[in-house]
Amino acid sequence: MERINRYIDHTLLKQNATAADIIKLCEEAKIYQFYAVCVNSSYVALACKELTGSDVKVAATVGFPLGACSTETKSYET
Repeated sequence: MERINRYIDHTLLKQNATAADIIKLCEEAKIYQFYAVCVNSSYVALACKELTGSDVKVAATVGFPLGACSTETKSYET
């Protein structure tokens, strides 16, 4: 039987999340072998660095939380 943790995205999307919070999120994801971490686009590079050598993926938001930003902004975030 497959373990459910491999289907879970460990997520931290608070607007006031810090780099230390993201590092902790990534450490937890590695410990519990989650499928991915989901972070705001500004933290993608940090999450990728922290997860190097692990099987945990990085997912990012675009236009979060309401999608009300301009198309140009969404393209930049992407």
